[in-house]
Amino acid sequence: MRGDKRGFATGIHHHPEWELVSAATTGLRFQKFGDGLPQEFVCSAVPEQSHEAGYLVHVVAESCIRRERGLAYGSGYLNDGPLIPETEIVGALAMPHPLAEQGFDVLRDADGEATLKFMTLMPVTEDEFRFIQAEGPQEMVATWSREDVDVFDFYRDSAV
Repeated sequence: MRGDKRGFATGIHHHPEWELVSAATTGLRFQKFGDGLPQEFVCSAVPEQSHEAGYLVHVVAESCIRRERGLAYGSGYLNDGPLIPETEIVGALAMPHPLAEQGFDVLRDADGEATLKFMTLMPVTEDEFRFIQAEGPQEMVATWSREDVDVFDFYRDSAV
């Protein structure tokens, strides 16, 4: 990375109600990603997979810093091979968090102006990434739901 880029950190947070952990960036919002809202990334996983979630968030954040471009919903990141050993996960889909209420992904100031966007990164397999490119992210989410896929498990099989 160039010397004019600021760093970021990744923290692990345990959800008080669900059996999930979330890895979230902090400091990514200070990067220059264009005209959109500043972004932070989050990836949720089953509790014993906090390192996997943290690694996915870190890899995607570093990629965005290098490209000087953030993510949009429905876009994602594709690696050349599995990101996590012994998994099929090769990338991520950017979307609102599937368990959060609508509007949770946007932080607003006291005047109600949007100031920050939390981009959820859903781990995807190569087949799922290709399916998203062909059919769209909504169809992938519908398939995960229809197939009762635990999308928070990095060691799951591909849904397609």
